[in-house]
Amino acid sequence: RQRQMCIRDSYDARRLDKEHDFVPPIAPGVSIHTGATGAMHTLLVTTQGELYAAGSNEFGQCGLGALATCVPFQLVPMTERVVDVACGRAASVVVTESGAVYTMGSSEAGMLGTCAASWHHTGPSDVTYDLARHPVRIPNLDGIVRVTCGERHVAALDRDGYMYVSVSYTHLTLPTI
Repeated sequence: RQRQMCIRDSYDARRLDKEHDFVPPIAPGVSIHTGATGAMHTLLVTTQGELYAAGSNEFGQCGLGALATCVPFQLVPMTERVVDVACGRAASVVVTESGAVYTMGSSEAGMLGTCAASWHHTGPSDVTYDLARHPVRIPNLDGIVRVTCGERHVAALDRDGYMYVSVSYTHLTLPTI
């Protein structure tokens, strides 16, 4: 029986070097705890709660200001330890040790969760979306322990087992009860 590895033909994976692939380098004895990938960006969290980002930052989804692309991985400034991350197509979500939730990137489909007016008409059939180029705390969402994203939606689990879901209703039809 012959085995094929399709991943070999279309994907070139390599092991990241803690010293050369991260700015600043990851300290000796510290490792990657978790991570997530979006359409063209990646977030990684160390065992010390540091957040690193790499890839496209076109919409601010890496949280690194106006920097368009970040390679190698760059440290994202956070005020407390990060415990979980998730990435959508053009936005990212970060959970801190205290259970606070931060978002960054494009506000398209309400991905940033800030409830503010997040889009503007710029012409016939043209809309631009606000961007958060640095992590922005979502108000009134506390006690979160896990988060996950799809292309245009976010789900967050709190420490009591309640799930909070934000979806783009322009692409989802919910059943009527």
